[in-house]
Amino acid sequence: MEEKITVLVENFNIKKSKYEFGKQNISKVTIPALKKILKELPFGEEVLIPPRIITDKLFITTHNDDWYYFNDNNKTSFFMNFKDSKYEKKKGFKFKLDELEDLFNPSKKSKKMKVITIILNIIDKAWFFFVVLNIFFFINLLIQELNTPVANMIFLIFLLWLNFFCIYSLSYGISKVIKLRKNPQKIKLEYSIPFITSFETVDVSEAVI
Repeated sequence: MEEKITVLVENFNIKKSKYEFGKQNISKVTIPALKKILKELPFGEEVLIPPRIITDKLFITTHNDDWYYFNDNNKTSFFMNFKDSKYEKKKGFKFKLDELEDLFNPSKKSKKMKVITIILNIIDKAWFFFVVLNIFFFINLLIQELNTPVANMIFLIFLLWLNFFCIYSLSYGISKVIKLRKNPQKIKLEYSIPFITSFETVDVSEAVI
């Protein structure tokens, strides 16, 4: 029996095979059935907000009669683990229907790629140890400054701020990882408001910090 994939179809009535703004369908489909739905999706200027198909890993839209676009359905963050995928760094990747199986069945990792993945996972987690070492270093520096006969008040305030900032960075990073593990997807497979979910917001606070 062919494996089925859970999909959320937005702005398209799959029973009537026609564009319907605000319509949502959640169902389990096979790859051939998914190809059939993709072929029927309308596109062009006459479509207010293009329909899209969302899975737990991807969301797909129509480009024209022969080509389609996909994007990763995950939240990108500095704290996310590296993922080995030949499509990982290709946002808005263009593909044809005969390549659809490759999106859901990525090729096996080579030995070289497995080693690279392990190294990148270690580097990805290095932020935790870096922040802890910073806290340890600045606390020692603060103690040394307090033990001096004539402490520099400006330097002491600066060191206090650095310690506070490092502790904040550590707590922020831990909370970010917890949130990503609980809610790793940009778009969940659930009913929502299609018009609002068509717009992606960007949180720049992490980059600013």
